[in-house]
Amino acid sequence: MWLSSHGLSNQDVQSSLNGATYIHEYHKNDRQRAGSTMDATKATLLLGDNTTYLPFMCKSTSRGSLWTIEDVLRPVCVPPSAFLDICPSRTRTRLPITSSATSIALSEILDLNNMLTRPTTIVLGLSLAIVASAQYNILKEYAGQTFFDEWNFYNNFDNLTNGNTNYVSAKDAASLKLAFINDAGNAVMKVDNTSSLKFPQRRNSIRINTKDRFTVGTVWIADMVHVPYGCSTWPAFWSSAPTWPDGGEIDTFEGVNQVTMNQMGLHASNGCVHSNSSVQSSTLINSTDCSIFANSNEGCIITNPTTKSYGLPFSQAGGGVWVTEFATKGISIWFFTRSNIPDMLQGNATTIDTAQLGIPVANWPSDGCAINEFFEPQSLIFDIALCGDYAGNANSFYQTCTGVCYQDWVLGDPSNFDTAYFEVSHVRVYGVPGELTVISSDAPRSITRSSILVASVVTIFLFTLSFF
Repeated sequence: MWLSSHGLSNQDVQSSLNGATYIHEYHKNDRQRAGSTMDATKATLLLGDNTTYLPFMCKSTSRGSLWTIEDVLRPVCVPPSAFLDICPSRTRTRLPITSSATSIALSEILDLNNMLTRPTTIVLGLSLAIVASAQYNILKEYAGQTFFDEWNFYNNFDNLTNGNTNYVSAKDAASLKLAFINDAGNAVMKVDNTSSLKFPQRRNSIRINTKDRFTVGTVWIADMVHVPYGCSTWPAFWSSAPTWPDGGEIDTFEGVNQVTMNQMGLHASNGCVHSNSSVQSSTLINSTDCSIFANSNEGCIITNPTTKSYGLPFSQAGGGVWVTEFATKGISIWFFTRSNIPDMLQGNATTIDTAQLGIPVANWPSDGCAINEFFEPQSLIFDIALCGDYAGNANSFYQTCTGVCYQDWVLGDPSNFDTAYFEVSHVRVYGVPGELTVISSDAPRSITRSSILVASVVTIFLFTLSFF
């Protein structure tokens, strides 16, 4: 926080952030003393190391004497519990701040010359310490020869999404070479691509979920070299509570047939939506209502705008890394192609700081979906479904494929599934230091997922993000 014009040094502020309240009066002639962080249209309070900052913009109401927050940017500025007061003279309005950004039309940004013609008091109150970082420590790693040891194999036909797959047991997966560790030390999960089938047979595939569940306050990272694709395939890396949909669902990676971009999304009970205050790099917002009862359970879906997030381009680029943050302030997903993986995620990182990852590709802030209300501890899941409610739905299937999903593809040439496999270097789970974020259980879980009927037309919302 840069309050030099009030006689406080940066060091003074950093040493006293916890629970403190600071008051600073900006007059029109304070602009130069406040430094380059203030100009005719913007003002910025720097936090801590001068690289994390809280911009604010103000606007007069019809009363003429009341100033309110119009925009708050940068997801790492303050925790959701913080608040900001702006009051000219003796009039004060206190507004909550979320840790997300709200789009604002340029026409709504007023010249601060008008605002600062009289003394204006800015009060920054904190119920928690302002912490620029969002650090997590390693909890679990699924990698190498022991990758599959702590996962449950579904061992049943697809009675969840009306698909044409038979999810095999751990024993059968090993003997059929549908789940194994390859020479590179990576875990491979695949669809049977050698057997010729006849009606009404189902094709063998894989569905696994972690025995442990992970609470709010965790981050999971999946490093993948190859993801399944091809007509009739419906692969996903996602998470869910044991009793779907009561505890919510987070889709980190999901593709279908031969689409060219990954989709991310949430599925929850009524009342959870994708807020327009989200801070994310993707402008491809398919749908905003996360309720399973809305839009045939489409969920609130964000599409990753890069074709390197799915299919052949993904593997040609050497794969990539997904980071999913499951936090009280919201749920965020980052995606990095192999050549753009941050140094922090390279090697055997024991700690990560999501504040250093940049803007996520998808973000569902808590002001639209109260995470602790709609989401319970999550089990991580890999599966490869065939046809069913999504891949086999006509609106989805005929966008990229021809023929009939089951008859021509599942029962067709088994080589149709030569590309239908995951190759995963590792999955790591990180948690907030000092908190219980792992719920352990050796009991197999049956995590259900109801039918998903996806609309054929993707609605794209474009929104403006301002950067300082």
